[in-house]
Amino acid sequence: MEGLLAPCFIWLALLSGFNADLGEGANDLGEVNAGEEHNPVAGLDDEVSPPPTSCVDDDVTCALIGATRWLLQQQEVDWDWNGGISTSSVVMAMQLANESWYREKALETQLAIKQLEIELLAELSRSAKLSGCGTGSQRHSRLAKISVGRLALYMLALEATCHNTEDFYGNDLVEVLEHNMRRFPRKDFNNHFQYSLGVLALCQSGQGAVKLKHIRELLNGQREDGCYRFDGRGADVASMSVMALSCARGSVPTSFKSRFEQKFNKTMSCILSKQQDDASFGNGISTALASQALKAASVPPSVWRAEEALQRVLETQHEDGHFGNLGATVQILPLLANRHHGSVKDIKMACLTQAADSAGSQPGSEPTDPTEQPGPPITIQIVLENSIDTNQQPVTVSVTAPAGSKLFKFLQVAMEESQGTFRFESKMTDFGNFVTSFNGVANDDVNHRYWSILIGPNREYATTGPDGIIPEDGVDYIFRYKSY
Repeated sequence: MEGLLAPCFIWLALLSGFNADLGEGANDLGEVNAGEEHNPVAGLDDEVSPPPTSCVDDDVTCALIGATRWLLQQQEVDWDWNGGISTSSVVMAMQLANESWYREKALETQLAIKQLEIELLAELSRSAKLSGCGTGSQRHSRLAKISVGRLALYMLALEATCHNTEDFYGNDLVEVLEHNMRRFPRKDFNNHFQYSLGVLALCQSGQGAVKLKHIRELLNGQREDGCYRFDGRGADVASMSVMALSCARGSVPTSFKSRFEQKFNKTMSCILSKQQDDASFGNGISTALASQALKAASVPPSVWRAEEALQRVLETQHEDGHFGNLGATVQILPLLANRHHGSVKDIKMACLTQAADSAGSQPGSEPTDPTEQPGPPITIQIVLENSIDTNQQPVTVSVTAPAGSKLFKFLQVAMEESQGTFRFESKMTDFGNFVTSFNGVANDDVNHRYWSILIGPNREYATTGPDGIIPEDGVDYIFRYKSY
């Protein structure tokens, strides 16, 4: 695949399946305060000490503190994140970074947990209404409207905060997730990144939840080189698969262990083959996910230059603490605490020492976007190219907006001024606004066709979506529709 797999842009497409129907719901990752030295999280068997508020000569702790502070600053007035889209992912990441965040029972934390519960209960209620009421065999179909990736993230966040996912206000989420995972692949659930999240959630919810069929599906999804569809220069899907398979290793029957190890090692080789001369595995997200996978698989740090890879991740952090956007920050945060997505079952041990009570919540409000600093007007060209339907001629729109505006703002201005010749649709995700169609041509999960962003005369693939790009005067920004 070309470039960084249009890295973040196509990665958003992978996530789009479990961000489906986000107009009414919630979703993803996040995190909070730190601990000590290179693993700033207090040991599970030790008395929990207050998270540090400052750092000296420790880049990792400083990065962790900065990232968690920034995430907390993004919490909105109704105690969610990103209008409810990202609450579950932020809560999970906060706990992975420091399980004492929940144990300290700060009011803001408890309100966030209560908001998480409300969001999921609303999702369950909507599913029942959409599918009709019934009992017995109809119960599963009533809840099947919840996407696997989205439900998995809710469950991981709930498990990390001392909830019983087999009895969540009378709902057996483990049973619902396992049922929904049977219908793979299908529209909005056709990639192994989502499937891996589902396996992780099952694995960390209790013994026996992961079945051989789940393990087989992850292994059978590999290509010959051990990588997965949508793995480009990075190995995001392979990395999430390795974290899921590492967690599920204990569920592999003796008769299948040899085959498992053979296929598992092939995926490990895929990840290691992606490491570049500077020790990175692509962009910051890809490097963080690969590092987490290698840690989950207990690969010796010297084999993959772990310290150097971590430094490449730290170099992507902004001065105010984030790593480009909310989605990138929550994916990277566990690594800063020397943990990974499969560590939820470890921090669940802390639940034995505390009650799972939480405070009330408040009604929601509309999410607010960060304020852009306006500058003098600049003009760029937005180009639409369809490499699949060659009969469609490229569309070029010249658009002017204040310097410092995001590319998404330029898209909005272009649509307002084009009198119908330039149209697009989008939805909000952890990584900001994600464009789903231009001029009626939509991303197609079934046939793996997506819009990606190329920049300038060298047509370099963007490493983020249009909310993460600040255009430069006179530069072309090409949105290209192609198969992957």
